[in-house]
Amino acid sequence: NQKLHRIPPGPLHVKIQLALEKNDELILRYQENPLISIQSADLENGRGSVELLIDKCVAEIFIDGGMRYIAKELPATTNPHGLELSTEQAGSILDRLEVYRMESMWRTHG
Repeated sequence: NQKLHRIPPGPLHVKIQLALEKNDELILRYQENPLISIQSADLENGRGSVELLIDKCVAEIFIDGGMRYIAKELPATTNPHGLELSTEQAGSILDRLEVYRMESMWRTHG
C-alpha cells in the first residue's frame, strides 16, 4: 500500500492476480472508499483475477475475466490516496499487481 499511495488518484487501469487463503477476503478501496470485497469462496479454489477501470466518477470491476462485473459510482473527494488493498490472513498472495495510468474519457475545460 505504501507504493500504491505514491500513485496519485486519477484514471487507472489495474490488473490483479491473487490467491486467497480459505475464508479470507480482499478489500479494494479507492480514495478510502470501499470498491469491493472479494471472498475466497467467490473464486475457484481461492485463485482468480480482478481488473479495475477507474475514471473520474465510476469504477468498473471485472472478476475472473468478466464472470462477475460490478460498476461502482465514485463519490467526489479530494482525498490524495488512490488505490489501497487489504486482506485478513498473511497467507493470501497477490501474484501480480499492475497499475497503468490512463487518460480520462472526460474532457477538462480550462
